[in-house]
Order: sequence, then structure tokens, then C-alpha cells
Amino acid sequence: MQLIRNSYVGIPYKQRYIYMNTPLALGSTDAEIYAEINVVGGGISSLKLNGQEYMGGWPASTGGTTSGFVMSPVICSVTKDGKFTHAGQDYTPGKHGITRNLAFDIVAKDNNRVTLRHVFDPAAQPGVYPFRHQIEIEYTVTSDTLTARVTMTNLDTQDMRFAMGMHPAFMWPLPGVESPHSLWLDQPMPDATVTYCPVDGIFQTGKTFENPLAAGQWQPAKADFAGDAYFIRHGEAPVTLHWGDRANPAGHSLIFDMQGWDGFGVWSKTDESPFICIEPFAGIPITDGQATPALEDVHGLRVLKPGQSATATMTIRLG
Repeated sequence: MQLIRNSYVGIPYKQRYIYMNTPLALGSTDAEIYAEINVVGGGISSLKLNGQEYMGGWPASTGGTTSGFVMSPVICSVTKDGKFTHAGQDYTPGKHGITRNLAFDIVAKDNNRVTLRHVFDPAAQPGVYPFRHQIEIEYTVTSDTLTARVTMTNLDTQDMRFAMGMHPAFMWPLPGVESPHSLWLDQPMPDATVTYCPVDGIFQTGKTFENPLAAGQWQPAKADFAGDAYFIRHGEAPVTLHWGDRANPAGHSLIFDMQGWDGFGVWSKTDESPFICIEPFAGIPITDGQATPALEDVHGLRVLKPGQSATATMTIRLG
């Protein structure tokens, strides 16, 4: 795990671990919306609306519960062995990339906004990813929304192939909702929408699935996720997705406004784990099944020219 640099000024070494694992508070606990952001992984650890918690989670490998993280510079796994080659060298970015266990620099922080940043240098971390780049995550709360803004910037001298995304977990069932839960959209899916279900985290060319939201609504069951997540790739058009009780949405649903992404994933475990993940993504690694492909043979990734940036946002509000 990389240590926070700028944020460690004046902090004794023995306090650093505690500091890294202390969430950053946004808003006020007695306000309509309150959030906590993890320095490690850059994810949302708590989202309270009118004092009620809406984040779910699963057991973390280090103990406790995790409610998600930010994914970059890949999402899921590139291949079964997690490797690809580029310019004659092997690289292993890990499942969901490097940021899920990364301690970010805290660039700015006030009561309603925090900006996290990491600059990745391939010379300092050889064999992980070949491009020097920066990922920045800005969270902002208003009286009734939490907005996450994720920006990837190519700091390298060559074109950068990448993906990025978010992996937050929300309660299933939601507070006060006893009826079956639904996911539904405010707009129809574009005609070019394609749905993938990765196997062991791997997306393969030609393996697509029926879109469970093709009719605009899906009432998921735990058994739906026996094969892994659903990744619905619809292009960069804005999407508004609801989660909760469609028959009684006021105060009993969450609304996700997503812009600048290529699509979103939906995932849960096939047991009674009380969460569902809503995962917006930009770029998706699709392979032809080869064990260790060249990066240029991994389809579906985004490309940034040197100096270019890509930004995507997700705003969460109570229905």
C-alpha cells in the first residue's frame, strides 16, 4: 500500500495507519445528507440521508466491512492470470486495478467537499501499469445530494489505454422497504446497448447476455448473480437509475444520475448479504480469451492522448 504523502506532514509515523483508515466526513450528521469517504480506496463508506444509513457492504479481508472503492486503471480482471504485455514487458494491475487498496493524497478538504489524488509513476512501481497517469476523485455534498467526480489524466508521452469506475455498495433491502426491490430507468437504453456477465472477472469477446433492464425495469434476485455481475454498456449518454420500491419511491429509493461513463454494473452475492453494488464504468477490458494478451489486443478500453483527461460523475439522491 502506498502511503499518503502530502497529508502526512506533521503526523507521527505510528499514527499514519489510524489516519489512513479514518473516513473523511462531509456534511453534518444532523443535516439531510451526510457522507464519509475512505482515504484508502477512495470509496464511500457511509451515506446517511436524514440520519438513516444507506450504504451496505461485505466483510473486508482486513476485518470489518467494506462499502466499496474506486477502480482504475482497469476494472474487473484483464485476463485469468491478471496479466497483459506491452512493449515486450509483462504487467499485472490486479483485479479492479491499483486504487482499491491505495491511500490517496488529500488535495483539498472542507465541510462539503474533498478532493483525493494519486499520481502513478511506472518507474516507481514497475510491472503494474505502463503509463504515467493521475486519478483524481472529488466528492461534494449539497443539502440533498452526494456527487462523485472521477478524472483520469494521461501524464505519459504515449497514448494511454485504461478503464475506470466506482464500486459502491448500497443496502438491500433499503430502510423502510419491505416489498420486492426494483431497478428502473428514466430513459430507454440506446439500441447499441450490450450486456456482459464476466466469468471470474473476465469479459470475453462474443459472450454477451440479455439485458435485464431492456424493458426499463428489473426486479433482481440473489440467484441472478450466480454467474457474477451484469455490466450494461450503453455508451456515454447520461443515465438515471433508481433502486428501491417503484410503487412507493418517495423516501424509499435511491436515484443515481450518471454522466460521462460507458455504462454501469450491478452486482451482489448469491446469499443473504444485504447489499447491491451500482458500478458506473468507463472502459471495459474485453479479450479473445488468450492467457496473456498484448494490451493493444484488449478491446473496449478507453484511450487518452498525452495530456488529455476524461471525467465522469455520479450524483446520488433520495427518491
